[in-house]
Amino acid sequence: MTTPSHTPGPWFCADWLIGDAKRPQLTIASSTDQVAIVPSLYVNRAKEWAANARLIVAAPDMLAALLAAQATVETHTVRAYKYGCVDRDAEATLAEISAAIARATGTPV
Repeated sequence: MTTPSHTPGPWFCADWLIGDAKRPQLTIASSTDQVAIVPSLYVNRAKEWAANARLIVAAPDMLAALLAAQATVETHTVRAYKYGCVDRDAEATLAEISAAIARATGTPV
């Protein structure tokens, strides 16, 4: 199982900080540290950048869910093989889960 090396969640979005009226930025933080700053190059794209920031904020929870799902699907697949069954959907799902975890953790599949 992969051990995450990122800042532990939960993460949250702080308010928009306006250093320059044309370049607001959103800070993503944990309870103990700043995680990232999401700049919005244009005020008219602030909603899009806020949506991107929410996705980033959910990343630790999504990674934890993927790790749990990976273990469950692996167990299902092993049990299926034990009884002579091959579940191609489970194998494909496991490959997608493993690839997403690899992208998130920077580890090879």
